[in-house]
Amino acid sequence: MYSVFDQLRDDSLIWRFPLYKGAGQPMGNPEFEPPEAWMCALDAVARDLRCLRVGREVVLDRLTWEFEINSDYFVGIGWESADSIGGFSRCNGMSMDASYPDAAAWVAETVQTDLAGYEFVQWPSRGRYLLSAQAAETGAQWVDPHDGTVVANIGSLCGP
Repeated sequence: MYSVFDQLRDDSLIWRFPLYKGAGQPMGNPEFEPPEAWMCALDAVARDLRCLRVGREVVLDRLTWEFEINSDYFVGIGWESADSIGGFSRCNGMSMDASYPDAAAWVAETVQTDLAGYEFVQWPSRGRYLLSAQAAETGAQWVDPHDGTVVANIGSLCGP
């Protein structure tokens, strides 16, 4: 499948893979793996997307991540639209060499912004407010923005 991403980024490496395992494997990926910290970050955010969503119902099971490394070695993420949810793409100058905490916090914030801004979904929400993603020395975390309390590590929001 040739997406809008590809038309603007023919000099980029782009991988596509299902948001959740078991949804099928898209073809045409580069023959080597993307950076591990980024793959772990995308996996952690996908796990957290299963809980604490408020707002319109969206089906995430058939979404496909798009992960890009451009010619300047910056990362872009997004997903293709499917079923009841639209696609998005964002690249804000994050290095392909970013640490896991930085990558996970950026992916979480990026997805959170897309869902709230375009899909009318508040995530992750504890009812009255959204949690904030932050990178810390101990890892990537969801934090209560009112008092700074760590609620969960990114990837562990739904519990064990």
